[in-house]
Amino acid sequence: STYAIDVAITNDNKILAIAEVDTDGIHIMSTVKVIDINNLDNQNVKKYEISEGGLISDIEYTSENDLLVMTDSTVEIIQNSQKIEKLSYDYNNLFLNLYKYLN
Repeated sequence: STYAIDVAITNDNKILAIAEVDTDGIHIMSTVKVIDINNLDNQNVKKYEISEGGLISDIEYTSENDLLVMTDSTVEIIQNSQKIEKLSYDYNNLFLNLYKYLN
């Protein structure tokens, strides 16, 4: 089964992004569909697979219309139809670093 998790739209209201999660089978598969609202052909829907096993928690467009995708283990950016991994993290190291900083 596929479920919509989050949506985002560019500042100029021309491009819509839909974050989806597919829970069929053993592995979770997260995808982002990017749709040009001015051209609604099925061929115009771009689909990006996000890190295998990663669960999308949030998507947002920046002021430059780059799409930020936050998962449970990465922050990725979709820029000019290319997906680039910006930051990888795991919660153990993140919380350890926060603990050291706060104490």
